[in-house]
Amino acid sequence: MSIRRANHLVLKCSADKQQMYGILYPTNHPTSTKGVVIIHGWMGSIPKHVRKYADLYTARDWAVVYGSSSLTTAAFRNTSKLDDAAIESVFKASEVLRKIEKAEGKKLPVILHYLSNGGAFVAESLAILTKEAKQRDEAEYSRSTLDPEVKQELLFISDRLYEKGYEVVDSAPAYLHESALFDAIDHAMPNPYEKIFTKLLLLVWNVLRDITRTIQRKDTIEVEFWRNMIESDLCLRQIYIYSVKDNITDSTKIDELIEERKKFKPDRNIISAKFEDSDHVMHLRRYPKEYMVIVDQVVNACS
Repeated sequence: MSIRRANHLVLKCSADKQQMYGILYPTNHPTSTKGVVIIHGWMGSIPKHVRKYADLYTARDWAVVYGSSSLTTAAFRNTSKLDDAAIESVFKASEVLRKIEKAEGKKLPVILHYLSNGGAFVAESLAILTKEAKQRDEAEYSRSTLDPEVKQELLFISDRLYEKGYEVVDSAPAYLHESALFDAIDHAMPNPYEKIFTKLLLLVWNVLRDITRTIQRKDTIEVEFWRNMIESDLCLRQIYIYSVKDNITDSTKIDELIEERKKFKPDRNIISAKFEDSDHVMHLRRYPKEYMVIVDQVVNACS
């Protein structure tokens, strides 16, 4: 996986920064809490949208850290702000876990659940940051820009996600075709004038970015992002939830991704739930019973 961050010193989330993630607890927290779920919402989602997914887990006695990066952060794939989102969610999940584990005297699992590319971009950042935190080579370690406390929390969460936890991938990742990005903008922005302005801005930005990357002899963003998705090593257990009807996340690309990931790391346990006629990030609404069965399967596997 490529390390795409250069001179970016990652700092822990602080009170003077805008907070992107909230925390929900099950009714009998902390005595009944089985673990922590981190949910990253889709581009343009607001807390009440993501809360529907959080409620699925709190009803099953899991604490949830949930939220999403801003629309512009996702649309322009702002890596610095995506790092901030990943780190904030990690610190909040770690805070909850440490309190419970201190009382219970045992490690609890972490589930990572993300939706569309708005969530996948944050998960991509988390995977890259975690890989850097795990770096043991002295030369690589000396070049690391990670704040020591950030590194500590990343390793803490990784230890509870990698083998004990689960990765739930809903309507993601979408291959970065320009048409898919514009469809996502249409999905996220109701105002027609804002849509037009944002699309024009993205066109200019993408052209300038591609010229710069060509001069630097770097892979295109599309290739880089897809490679990062194939090589991501956040968790040994994954489930992909997607649909043939989805006009943003191409189901054939998800089929290919699953096969590539199985080849890349054969011991990874990957399963899928492929629907026929649910729209983008609408699988829960279209198939609520089936979705709840998936959630039950995930939490039971982590118990």
